[in-house]
Amino acid sequence: MTKATANSTKAKSIDKPEYEIVCRLLRAIRQRAKLSQGSLGEVLGRPQTFVSDCELGARRLDALQLREWCQACGTTFADFARRLDETLEVLPPLAPPASRSKPKKVPSKP
Repeated sequence: MTKATANSTKAKSIDKPEYEIVCRLLRAIRQRAKLSQGSLGEVLGRPQTFVSDCELGARRLDALQLREWCQACGTTFADFARRLDETLEVLPPLAPPASRSKPKKVPSKP
């Protein structure tokens, strides 16, 4: 298998079941900061839908965006990473989220 083929068969992080934990932690730190999605969006210079999409797993944050999110919520990127790592260590593997799973094709009747 070539390197390009090997990379194309790996799931993106946003498609992994563990990404749901990231989404839950994003929502938790926002709620702990007592910020609405709209108010966090304003602080980040983004619309409310950006915040919603991130919390639902429809949009992935890069490291710098995640750091800005944390700072806007009064926490640190390091604290977020520590909490994520601790949570992933103790939880059993998660099933793929239903909202992002691909629908199964149903064969048509002859």
